[in-house]
Amino acid sequence: MIPTCRRPAELNQALRSVLLQQNVTIEVFVVDDDPDGAAQEVVSAIADPRIRYLRMPRSTGGRPALVRNTALPHITASLVHFLDDDDEIPAGYYARMKVAFDATPAVGVIFGRIVPFGTDVEAVRHETRYFKAAARRARRCCWFGPRWGFTAAMLFENAMLVCSAVMIRRSCMSALDGFDGNLEVVEDIEFYIRAIRRHGATFLDDAVLHYRIGQSLMHRPGVKPVITASYGYIYRRYKKKWGAAEFYALKIFARAFPW
Repeated sequence: MIPTCRRPAELNQALRSVLLQQNVTIEVFVVDDDPDGAAQEVVSAIADPRIRYLRMPRSTGGRPALVRNTALPHITASLVHFLDDDDEIPAGYYARMKVAFDATPAVGVIFGRIVPFGTDVEAVRHETRYFKAAARRARRCCWFGPRWGFTAAMLFENAMLVCSAVMIRRSCMSALDGFDGNLEVVEDIEFYIRAIRRHGATFLDDAVLHYRIGQSLMHRPGVKPVITASYGYIYRRYKKKWGAAEFYALKIFARAFPW
């Protein structure tokens, strides 16, 4: 599933990286958040019957949670991937993920290593260092089983993943009630915290995503206070669901462990 808004060239590349996947059956939903429906031309030009175009009834103004949720009732595949419209996946990614899910039937979420790319060389270097450290944390989370290490790190450490680097079983989706539309940013982090706490996760130590470094909601001016407020919301929601004792125990663990 690909949410998109006015990035036709990037969307075209993202779609082609998906359509080139081999040895798997795929369905692709492109959900257009542009009030002018610009993505429809891209989908029509590719003309692949595996792609279905959906258009938001009204633009969300940059709320990817709401755009992703629009596609959820239409998905029939057993494994679900939320790919952003400016990212690309490497050859063989879906086949490797299918093998990983088959090997871990008790786990609902799998994510892997992220490879940044883009035209800003220094920014790509910075993000490459960041995601190498994220992969190291993910490997260490595996020591503690499918839930607690991952959940603690997701709550209290720098993010180990982005939405495009993760796959989830569709059978796990119904209990999660989709992405939280109250969040303007880090909605993917909040969603996968809930998914991992409930269904468990593992880390595929392989490159699963080519992550474009450029302008995004997370890098716009003045976003830091929004991120801080969003994490406050995530913490309140977690404590309400799972209790303050568990929340603070995970916080103590996360602060004490040498990630």
